[in-house]
Amino acid sequence: MRKLKGASKLLIKGIYLIMVIIAIAIVINQITSVNLMGTEGTENIRFRKDANDILETLVGSDKCLATKSNGNIEKIINISTLDEFQSNYSDIEPDCARDYEYGYYVKIEKFNFTKFIGKPLGQGIPQNNRDIVLILDDSVSMSSPPEIFLAVKSAANQLIKCLDNKTDRVAIVTFTTGKGPGCGISVPVHMTSLSTQQNMDLVTGQINGLSPLFGTPLIDSLKRAQEIITNEGNSSKFRMIILFTDGRETCCDACKNYRGRLWVWKCPDLSNCVNDPTNPNSNMGNCCCLTPCKDELCTFATNDLSTLKNPNSPLQDHIPIYSIFLGNDPIGISQTSCVSNQTHGKFYNITEETILPRLFCEIVSPKERETGEDYQSWYFGSRDHSTDKALKDSVTISIPVSIKISDTKTQPGLATIKLFKGELEELTGLIESTCETGLETRKKIDISYAVKLDGNSICMNNAGKINCRKFVCSSSVQFNEIKAPGIYEFHFKKEGNTVKVIV
Repeated sequence: MRKLKGASKLLIKGIYLIMVIIAIAIVINQITSVNLMGTEGTENIRFRKDANDILETLVGSDKCLATKSNGNIEKIINISTLDEFQSNYSDIEPDCARDYEYGYYVKIEKFNFTKFIGKPLGQGIPQNNRDIVLILDDSVSMSSPPEIFLAVKSAANQLIKCLDNKTDRVAIVTFTTGKGPGCGISVPVHMTSLSTQQNMDLVTGQINGLSPLFGTPLIDSLKRAQEIITNEGNSSKFRMIILFTDGRETCCDACKNYRGRLWVWKCPDLSNCVNDPTNPNSNMGNCCCLTPCKDELCTFATNDLSTLKNPNSPLQDHIPIYSIFLGNDPIGISQTSCVSNQTHGKFYNITEETILPRLFCEIVSPKERETGEDYQSWYFGSRDHSTDKALKDSVTISIPVSIKISDTKTQPGLATIKLFKGELEELTGLIESTCETGLETRKKIDISYAVKLDGNSICMNNAGKINCRKFVCSSSVQFNEIKAPGIYEFHFKKEGNTVKVIV
């Protein structure tokens, strides 16, 4: 009995000891978590501060954009200096504010206080009593960087606000699900009246719940919009389609069947398709199996969409499609502009996602806006940057500025910087630093995608999407291609007039 009692005491003491150990472990874990969160928070604060410091240097230093008058530096930017910066630094950061750690580009906007009521949408297009189908590109390219798709959702919500909630109706078509991986269609919102708050909340809730995924089935999305217009549209209302995308058609039958490929992003001979001088359709860094879709979308628009009519409606004899293309892909621009031209709509090509909310609203509502003659914008810096896993962080910061038009006229403006931190930025920064200082550097860097030297640029191949960062080093640079992801040890050194990057 005593032995059992002694054993019980020993067991209880053991349990207490285990509980104490667990409690100590929890406390240590909490302290560690707080420290990690504190470190991460400190890094974010430093990153934003660095972005703000670079922007302040650009607009506040007379070596950059600021004006020097009577020995005093004024935060007033001469319009001729902006023209010069846009011309000289169209693809690289200015010398006066270059940073070895980051990459960035800057947008300067000039406004004025002159307002006017916007012009009508077009001859015979009413401002209310409409059925509108909105096609939103939510393909995977919209997630890099994430700010793009946030702007898209913001623009769609702004469109809803700008519609006439008493008489307009809206439907939404997206790309996320359907007949197969990467080439599906979804209709999160069928033709819905906006006359009640419940319906408004339903539509905006569906918009806010969207997330980027898979490919770009433009033809199928237009077919679905055509079905909605025909089957759910009201012949007594004016009907129109708004298409937004940042890419070319990737899901047409010719593309899927090309050389036996099932899905376009699985082309095994991708390396033979990128930047092939004999193939003019590969210059955007896309797989060559996208080539067959080049003309199919325009053919579809010509044969099907241009004849989409409503003979029973006194309002219109065709359905206009307003297309918005984000980016510089010549094939994508050609495809979407063809859709609008064939349907008597209007085509917009933009390069900055931040203007989407305003543009979406202007398409459907002629509200007050700045006059086109007085609004002006300039861009400089490197727009190509690390993407997806190679991008560690990005931030956007804006500050007000004054822009000098003449000796007697100054107008308000806005300076916006988008700062990037990633693998491309780190590699080019180390090359620049070695070139300028001559100091040797050894560093391990986690590389997410294939990397190679192309002239005076370091280029990264992310599944066929090529991003290149330019460097200004006047010395020759030796850099052997890295073909596979992994952690590599780099040795940067300068020998004579050559910067060697030894991996």
